[in-house]
Amino acid sequence: MSSHNLTGHESAELFDKALATATVDPVLQSDDYWMYVRALQSRSDRAVFDQALSLCSGQDPLTRAVGADVLAQLGTHAGIEEYPFADESASVLISLLSDSDTRVIASALYALGHLKRGGSTELVGLAKHPSEDVRCALAYALGGRSDDLSCSALAVLSTDEDLDTRNWTTFALGTLCEGDSPVVREALVGRLSDSDDEVRGEAMLGLAKRRDLRAAAAILAELGREDVLNLAIEAAEEMPMSEFLPRLEQLLAAHPSDENIQRAVERCRSALRAT
Repeated sequence: MSSHNLTGHESAELFDKALATATVDPVLQSDDYWMYVRALQSRSDRAVFDQALSLCSGQDPLTRAVGADVLAQLGTHAGIEEYPFADESASVLISLLSDSDTRVIASALYALGHLKRGGSTELVGLAKHPSEDVRCALAYALGGRSDDLSCSALAVLSTDEDLDTRNWTTFALGTLCEGDSPVVREALVGRLSDSDDEVRGEAMLGLAKRRDLRAAAAILAELGREDVLNLAIEAAEEMPMSEFLPRLEQLLAAHPSDENIQRAVERCRSALRAT
């Protein structure tokens, strides 16, 4: 059953089912749990908002986390431009950042990230939180911000021991962040030697978008691998260099219908013609 099949159910019933499922799955990651939460999020009536708000002040941490999860995208539907309860939700979600339960803090951070609420000064102090789930959620919440505080916190998170945190942070700094500062660039350069392929690829792409030549050697090396990352091909397109062309042409010969490779080859050929 999908959330679309729950449209005829009363909101009170959906809340009960979400809470019951959360009790069975306290990690809050099961498909059933999110099916009920998304069914509630698809509604935009104030009664649902009031109930979710009430849950955020519940005595049970799981109850508070469920309330935050519902608030995260409450009122969402196709073509939405703004969440209708974002402003009213913000102060409650921010208050949950000092909760004693890491699940509640993480849910509040993800909610603030979805709603694009919360000042950077209210968030960045969690960059060294002992919970990797909280740190990963913070990386999400800061994604797309370009102010100095957010970028500095993301730079710290980019060296996190948790792979998911590093991965999301590198994407946030490299692609979502529109800023271009030494802090951002140095954080991305540091991830060029990451042990994870996707993290390295995100770093290459982020630096290529900023035309930082320190990514060139990493891109060239990646293009020579047997299983080339699409992110490296995108990086070559973003920062076209004639040096990339031989390897890109080999890739194109092997995959002539790949549009990403086609665009990268054309950009690099243009760069060669311009020299």
